[in-house]
Amino acid sequence: MRFLFYILAFFYGAPLFAQEYPYLFRSAYFLGRGDTGIALAEGYEAIFYNPAGVAISDGILNEVIFVSPTFEISQDTRDVVKEVFVQDEDPTNTLRERLGEPQHFGVNNFTGVLLKRVALGVFVSQTASALVFRDPTLGASEGVDAGARLDGGLVFSLASWTWKRNLYFGFTGKYIVRSQGAFAANAAEANQVTELNSEKLAMTGTGFGGDFGVMYRGEAKRAPFSLGLTVQDIGGTSFSPTTKTELAKAERPIKDIKQTVNAGLALEPGTRASKFRVLADVRDLLDETKMDFAKKVHIGGELTVLNVVGFTFGLNQGYPTFGMFADLPFLRADLGFYSEELGEKAGHRPDTRYFFRLMVGL
Repeated sequence: MRFLFYILAFFYGAPLFAQEYPYLFRSAYFLGRGDTGIALAEGYEAIFYNPAGVAISDGILNEVIFVSPTFEISQDTRDVVKEVFVQDEDPTNTLRERLGEPQHFGVNNFTGVLLKRVALGVFVSQTASALVFRDPTLGASEGVDAGARLDGGLVFSLASWTWKRNLYFGFTGKYIVRSQGAFAANAAEANQVTELNSEKLAMTGTGFGGDFGVMYRGEAKRAPFSLGLTVQDIGGTSFSPTTKTELAKAERPIKDIKQTVNAGLALEPGTRASKFRVLADVRDLLDETKMDFAKKVHIGGELTVLNVVGFTFGLNQGYPTFGMFADLPFLRADLGFYSEELGEKAGHRPDTRYFFRLMVGL
């Protein structure tokens, strides 16, 4: 029964270790540079980071993405997988040995097309996180808090420019199907796991949302700069359960997305053969998420040679990030690492994660 307890807890939950910032979709390319992109977002990433960037390219057919699977895994989860599935260790003992170590796995994909000032696509993003801990209120017995969320849906962006093509603006409309779980228990409650109401563990809902973005691109001779401002999930994105429920909204495991106002700055010094960028973003300026300010700060840099090979680096919530990519005809690969803060404040419980993306398109 205890083995069942651990398995269920891994897939359902609301993390005891505070909360992650509520990102809907994250770019492997941007994660390497501190997850920055509000002031300078191009390609399909602009749909999610700043829809104004959809209007930057001039071509009628700018980009076609067939598949772009991104995988990310915690450093400790990588070791757990190796021990359980390769070395055939007992999963219960393996997790017990990692008390206080966050476990995380995520995957996302975008498929779509970017035309001149228009973008359309489908996306899916899934994350699962867990933490095994000792509960001081119950004689230090083991407990698990875990979380899982699956988002998928359609996105449609419109963008344009004005004022001599210095000022860009855009809007992204979103239809989202969200499945989210909530589970938290200690070993003393393990025998009650199967008795819990299933809709209290997980629920699926649908909702419509919208993002608005503005981007100003300056023309300084030596260091062109960009400024960005977005309002994501205008008015908040609410989810309606797909099945009838008697649970009050506050008791439902599926959570709405709050409106956030975000700002960014980017500088682009470079030459014809290379490009260097320095970027900084601050999310949720109005503090709708009620999170520590340091968890909303992102700083990044990028060095690209001949628009083929690039290296990215930065700080995500105060923790170092690094990435590298190769952008070839029909194929692009990104890999790197970043850390996410799972505690209430930066420095409390960082979770180092590795990511890899392989994108196929035109």
